[in-house]
Amino acid sequence: MSLRLASDSASLDLAGQVGELLCERTGVVDLDDAALAGSAGSWLLLFDLAASERALQAQLRLLDAGARVLMLGLEPGALWLGARITAGTRGCLGCLRLRVANNLRQQPHWSAGLNGQRRRASAQRPLSPPQRLWLRALLSAALDEGSVAHRAHEGFAQSVLRLDLDAGSSRLHRFVAHSDCPYCAPLPADAPALADWIRERRLRPDASRDRLDNPRLDVQRARRHFVDRRTGLIRHLYRDLGSALMPMAVSELPIPGSETIERGYGRAESRERSELVALLEALERHAGHAPRGRRVVERGSLNLLRERHGAQVIDPREFVLHAPEQQAEPGYRLTSYSDDLEFDWCWGHSVRQGRPVLVPLQLVHYWLDAQPGRPVNRFVFDTSNGCALGGSPAEAALYGLSEVIERDAYFCTWYGRWAPPRIDADSIDDVRVQALLARSRAEGYEVQLFDLRAGIEWPTVMAMIVDPANQAPVKSYCASAAHRRWGQAAFAALVEVTTSMGVYRRSLPALRERARLLHADEAQVQEMPDHVLLYSLPESFARLDFLQGGPRRSLAECRAQLCDSVERDPAVEFEALCQRVLAFASDVIVVDQGFEALREGLGLHCVKVLAPGLLPVSFGHQYRRIRRGRIDAAAGALGIDAAALAARGLNPYPHNFP
Repeated sequence: MSLRLASDSASLDLAGQVGELLCERTGVVDLDDAALAGSAGSWLLLFDLAASERALQAQLRLLDAGARVLMLGLEPGALWLGARITAGTRGCLGCLRLRVANNLRQQPHWSAGLNGQRRRASAQRPLSPPQRLWLRALLSAALDEGSVAHRAHEGFAQSVLRLDLDAGSSRLHRFVAHSDCPYCAPLPADAPALADWIRERRLRPDASRDRLDNPRLDVQRARRHFVDRRTGLIRHLYRDLGSALMPMAVSELPIPGSETIERGYGRAESRERSELVALLEALERHAGHAPRGRRVVERGSLNLLRERHGAQVIDPREFVLHAPEQQAEPGYRLTSYSDDLEFDWCWGHSVRQGRPVLVPLQLVHYWLDAQPGRPVNRFVFDTSNGCALGGSPAEAALYGLSEVIERDAYFCTWYGRWAPPRIDADSIDDVRVQALLARSRAEGYEVQLFDLRAGIEWPTVMAMIVDPANQAPVKSYCASAAHRRWGQAAFAALVEVTTSMGVYRRSLPALRERARLLHADEAQVQEMPDHVLLYSLPESFARLDFLQGGPRRSLAECRAQLCDSVERDPAVEFEALCQRVLAFASDVIVVDQGFEALREGLGLHCVKVLAPGLLPVSFGHQYRRIRRGRIDAAAGALGIDAAALAARGLNPYPHNFP
């Protein structure tokens, strides 16, 4: 293979040594040489990582010419070999730089935090004979696509090998192509044709299995693809020892462009399973933050988009927006909606219409950054509600819709203040549930389970854990879950309340004074943590009295009313569930949130499911989203007296949803 070398001035000595190692006699081209713009073939770029902008521009010119490019960057005391990139692919030096900067969050990005001058001198020394042999072997592996070593290092695609010259060690670091990288191939443009994609038919191994077979999905593979302190999409994965009742793992997802670290939580019966769930939740969050697999192209107001696309544009008001009078409340910081307000849109699949439709991007992705000349113009507070992963698009859509149903049921019950049926916890024929109940009771807690269905026939359960002590550090905690099987819905709700109680009883008592402030003035409940903090207070517990007094039933009686699903095809199951939802919602819309690394690495799809007309979750009392018509419809389906419901009015208090 003919290989050409290009270098910046700081790396000329190393470039000469590399040329000798590879027996290349073609000379070294400067990174700024205009000849790079028309040069194809294979290139090795050598450069100082602390000043990598010139290498990025050289990479851009070479890729435009159809070249194949391998990077070799210098860090004080170390070399970074990779990534390797070709024209039309993604995952380049620019992506790597963005990932490292986001994870390390220090200046300069490539500093190891030690004595820079000493390390710089070490890096610039001529390579020793052992180092030369070592580097030659690695370069040969990077360049010889047929070699075992090349395959062992992932082909150096979206991966980089860091060579510690002082320690004589190396480590492979994987990274995920960055959706906002301006230096490698752009994302495909969003288009109607990309929205019509959810009809893939696949069968579960048997009706008792909840997930499709997926041989690529395991915790070690997920770690290898996505977890790395230097370059990973997920920076860190650890076990939270504060969860005393069952294993809980936490993954750290640094959010680009901010100081925020979002966390994914895994709660399961084993440590390994908890770690996998924590990783998957972080990946789901990443997909939900902003578009990762498509480039947004539709922008305009409702009026403008209706001129272009007619009835394919969904009116934002169908999604339950904030009431106009909420804009005067403390902490409200959103833009006022109008039909002339300009914002971004994306394509999704409408189940009712059977075709692609446009929906506001801010209802699909909840962490959008403004771009120059392109403000977000956020007019609604939205969350990850309806985001889900699956082994097929239909499986992901099924679990996304399950979550939408669960949240809707929770908020119908909360704002309607009716007493849901109480489920006899001891009647649940699931050993995992009984183990959690036994552990909770041994700690002195009381646990209650409720049938939370609000008209849509799908197993939906709320769990409440209560500390009966008068001065309990956390008085109560509630959570809910919906699932195709009653036992799994109960288990999922119990898992969240038991693990969360173990964590919050240690962290919330120090915030007791703020909790009292929130109790005295609900307008101060303005952030997500405030909701849990408020109901940790014993004085707030009386606000949950409405949950008591409902009819009691066993899990067998729940199943007699609504059988567990026995459908093996998630697509058939999803379509049937949509018909139940459409009795209360104007549509069910599925939007693809997936990205290449998720599909190729773990065989997973990610979607956002919207059901306009159902009640969504929001945080901050000033951002509540309520539609009285939906609450009345749920009450009617449950046989609740409309006059009594109207007489007591809607629940005025901030919700306790976690």
